[in-house]
Parts: sequence; C-alpha cells; structure tokens
Amino acid sequence: MENEKEIIITKKHNVLYRVFISTKTSVILFGCLLIFFLIGSILPYHGDYNNITVKGFLFKVIKALDLLNVYSGPWFLTAAALFLANISVCSYHRLRCIIRGHRPKTLSVRSISAHRDVLRFSFSAPVDDVVNKLHHFFRPRLFRRIPVKTKDENTIGGFYEKGILHPNYLSLIFHFSVVLILVGCVITFLFAFEGEVTIFDDKPVEIATISDKTTWHKLFGGKQSASGGFVVPDNEKFEVGLKKFETKYTYRPRVKNFPMKGFAQRTKEIVKQANLTLYSKEDSYYPIEYSSQLKICDPSTTSPQKCWDVFTKVNLPLRYRGITFYQSAYDYRFDLLANGEKVEISEEGKFKLPGIDGEFEKGEIVSGKFVERDDSISPIQPFVKVGYTPSDKDENALKETFKLLEGIEQDIKGANVKVENFRAGTVLSYRHDPGLKPLWVGAPILFFAMLFRAWGCWYRVSYVVEKTAVGAGFKPAPTNLYLHIHRTGIWGNEEGILRKLERALGSSYGAGKRAEDSETIYPVGRPL
Repeated sequence: MENEKEIIITKKHNVLYRVFISTKTSVILFGCLLIFFLIGSILPYHGDYNNITVKGFLFKVIKALDLLNVYSGPWFLTAAALFLANISVCSYHRLRCIIRGHRPKTLSVRSISAHRDVLRFSFSAPVDDVVNKLHHFFRPRLFRRIPVKTKDENTIGGFYEKGILHPNYLSLIFHFSVVLILVGCVITFLFAFEGEVTIFDDKPVEIATISDKTTWHKLFGGKQSASGGFVVPDNEKFEVGLKKFETKYTYRPRVKNFPMKGFAQRTKEIVKQANLTLYSKEDSYYPIEYSSQLKICDPSTTSPQKCWDVFTKVNLPLRYRGITFYQSAYDYRFDLLANGEKVEISEEGKFKLPGIDGEFEKGEIVSGKFVERDDSISPIQPFVKVGYTPSDKDENALKETFKLLEGIEQDIKGANVKVENFRAGTVLSYRHDPGLKPLWVGAPILFFAMLFRAWGCWYRVSYVVEKTAVGAGFKPAPTNLYLHIHRTGIWGNEEGILRKLERALGSSYGAGKRAEDSETIYPVGRPL
C-alpha cells in the first residue's frame, strides 16, 4: 500500500494482480467495510425486525439485505474476503520489492539526475578525497552503506541509509499486522460463541468449551448423538459453582430542586446555583458493586487439584480454558408464605394471595451490605417490595406498595404474609473467542508501526562522483558530485543535512543547483 511511484510493476503482472496491489482498491474496500460497521452500530445486531421503528421503503431495504445480521451477511463477508486478499497480495508484493532492494544498486550520472532536487557540486579535489569526505560525514551519523555498482569507470557511486528500521520494512510489518487482524476476525466469525448462566449456591452449572452455536458448526456440523443432539465430550466440560455472592448498595444521590428534564432548564439551574445540594431518599438503594466467589471443578485437568476457588466482580472478568466470564447481573430467590402456605410466583413475578381480589407483583429485592458515606459497611436486612393492583370490581381502590422484611410476618389486606429463605444468585455472561489473540497481537503492532512510519526519521542518500575531462591549458580537472537525499517521516530534515554536508565538504551552497525538472539529464562534463 505504498505510493504507486514506489511500487515496481513489470509487464508480467496481469490486470488482476495490478488491481489487488493498488492503494485505490484498499481504500475502496475499507470504505465499504466502514459502511457496514456503521450499519452494525446503528441497527441492533441479531435484533428483531418487529422492534424496528422505521417503515416504508427503508424497512424493506433493511429486511431485503438482512441488515440486522450484517456481520454474517454475504455483502460484508465478500468485502472482508476481498480486503483480506488485497492486503495479502500487497504484503507479498512489498516483500518482493524489499528482497529485490537488497541487490546491489547500479548508479550513474544519468540515473541519479533523473530525480527531483538533485544537487551538483564542483570541486578541485581528487575523486577519492571527495568520496572519503562523504564517508566520514555519513558514518558518524549512523548512516549505513549499501553496496552499489557504477556504469562508468570515471565515476564512483555510493548509497547510504539511516534509520532504526527501513520504512519499507515498517510498511511490510503493518501490512502483515492487518492480515493478522483479519485472520483473527475470521477465526472469531467461525468459532466464537457466547451465553449466559444463572448460578445459585445449591447447584453448580456445567460449562462446555465447544458449542453448536458457532458458525463453523452451522456450516459443517459436528458430533451428534443418536437422538440428533449435539455431543460434548467429557474433556470439554467443567463445572462452575457459587460459594458466595455479595452485593454492596448505597443511597441513590439526588440534587435538590433540580429539574428532571430539559437541557436548557438544567443548564440555567447549574449556572444559577454555584453549590448544588445533594440528598438521598430513604430506601433509595442502588448497587455499586457485586461480586461472586466461585468454585471451578474440572475433572479433565492434569493437576492433582480438581477443584479450586476463584473470584470475579464487575469489570474484573474471569478467564478459564479460553472462556471469559463477566459478572453481568444477579438474581434472588425466596419463599413467600401467606397464612402459613407457600405462594407460587409466576415467571413474570406476579402472584395472588388467598381471599384477596387483585394482583400482586414482585418488585425491588435488596439483600447485601450497605456502604455509608464514611465508607463504613453495615449489613442490610433483606426485603422485598411488593406492588398491589386492585381488581376492576373495586373502583375506589388504589395501587399500593408493601415492603416485606425477611422473617417478619406482615398483614397485607387481611393475609399474614412473610418472606424467608433468601438466596442470592449470580448471573454470568461468558464468551469463547479464539480470535482475540491475533487481534491483541496485530492491533498494537499496526498502531505503533504506522505511528513510527509517519513520525520517524529516515534518509536515503545516493550520490555519484565523476571526474571530468582535463580542461584547456592542462588545468586540474574538476570533480563533480551529484547528490540526492530522500527523506521519509515527519521529523526528517534534509535541508539541515545538506547544510552540514556543505560545511563538511568545504563548498558554498551556491555551488550546487537544484534540478527543476525530474527528466533533466546532466551529461558527463557538462557544467550547470
């Protein structure tokens, strides 16, 4: 993906090859991928079309192109495959150019004078003295000499490079890093899967390191049982149990006399009040941290210890056997008793009490520890808030909310209600993504290689020293120096190098002249 002037394309390259090594092709394909990324960011990936609010023609386009599954659709996959092929071919071509660049270079007055910004200096000193001065100037400045050949016996050529790493190598490195990132994306697309489990302390949950939800399994299938189900070998399974779950709460802070809505009103209130007053309502609990003490049991491990304790909390994921667990939520279970009889609660959290018209619904559940403003911690007596919605028969009744403390019997609408046997459970989301390792390796390399490539400082200096014919009257033959400096990187300064070189050679800057035309040729012996 270098400038087209730097890429050598010979006649044997066919049209398809030239298209794939073109920078324009890379830009176009990357632009297509950006459009898909934008669509995937706006539309819910793997979402439901029934939840899309837009209608009409736009909705038909979204559904026809299956844009809710844009990352697994044929358009995105085709663009990604072409981009991977483009970067791979570019990397191969750049590698060929680098290998070819290690061959000895052939310099002549004609070839070096074809460059822009070529300087010519004339000296009365012998050719060898000029060459030695150049060598003693560049070597202490850590320029390394590249082998060259010259076409004329009356000329001596030289080629120097400076830089920790040549820009072409950096270009090759970030080409390969992009390929590595794309390979990681392909691995993720084929083999990644995710899920969610809720674990209580009474029963561990079995986790499999393989899944039938991967794209690879959907395309090529896998082992199935006699009943047609997916078979997970015993060595690909382990158990995760819950030893302890803990939630920490504090009061939800509120700003006194602060508008709840409206940007203009809020801005006006902030400007008017230099010091805003915070307060908290009673029972306005909200969780600030939840963590899980887990127990992993893996019979397939080679370690003598088959079970061990691990810890995870929000923003502290747990990784085991290629699976990353995230503390995503929590759940509570409890027994609800009415007049000594257990009440069944539906999955939606609704229930009825005997002898009472209307419907009850489970609301906020709090159990854990409370963190005061001075960071002191105190236990919270677990409680459940229950909402009551009267039946349509009782028109005068209003909705009510009741707070039920654990172990304390309370009268609700004539029924003796009590909650007991609180149990806290953890909700863990997990993801298996084998493509993360190439991404973690390739992304930093790409970033730093491109940063170093853009902001570094590299010089390539080529020169030819020639001895012209002896002048009339047997005057000393002048020695001509043709010099070209190519700078790469923002921090480079070829003008400074030229000024220092001028002083080292003992020549005035006026003795040199920049070539104004890249096609200008300076024949041997012709003065500027």
